[in-house]
Amino acid sequence: MKSNQTREKILDASLKLFNEKKASNVSTVQISTAMKISPGNLYYYYANKEEVIRCIFKERIAEDLKGILGKAGEIRTAADLLDYIGACTKHVMQYNFFYTEMPTLFTNDNELVRLYGDITARTVRSLSGLYTAWNQSGNAVDLTEAKLTLMIENCISLFHQIAVSCDIALRMKQDADAFMECAYLRMASFLHPYFTDAMNREMEDELRKRGVSEKGYAGSSIFA
Repeated sequence: MKSNQTREKILDASLKLFNEKKASNVSTVQISTAMKISPGNLYYYYANKEEVIRCIFKERIAEDLKGILGKAGEIRTAADLLDYIGACTKHVMQYNFFYTEMPTLFTNDNELVRLYGDITARTVRSLSGLYTAWNQSGNAVDLTEAKLTLMIENCISLFHQIAVSCDIALRMKQDADAFMECAYLRMASFLHPYFTDAMNREMEDELRKRGVSEKGYAGSSIFA
């Protein structure tokens, strides 16, 4: 039990340091110093920093994503969708280092690339099923399979960019609620062309209920 607790504490300390300083700037010595243990004690649990990062992905990031994806089938309304977007945004905020450092992390770890590929494929399948259901219920426009896959991949890329924006916002001490509002608007703007008029009106109404200004990113209106 104590061994498992120490292992989890190492992941906790590492995640905190990675988010604050970026994983590429943090060494195993810095992690062990933050935990007030010897480097040798840390190496007893993890062979190197790459293994620490891989375990954070497998045991924290991927598991959190699976939980979020598991709720995609429950989305029925604009309110549900905004709640889902909020959960995704909180995820990239919680694991910010990963999404802002992926190119560097992948260069050092082919196994991490494979694990990320697996969860990304699962994400595409889940969101494809969600969009198909929305299309069948009259909330989303028709798309070919190829265009649907491309749209979902672009949506995933947008969340990666949101993670970068989040990183900048947090370092500039900007308000987290204001950043969440920005994330709502950016995703609503991206999805606007794919929704039917009725669904876009429902989304507009729900955003206003939440006090989100219709003047979105860069001051442009998504409701025009």
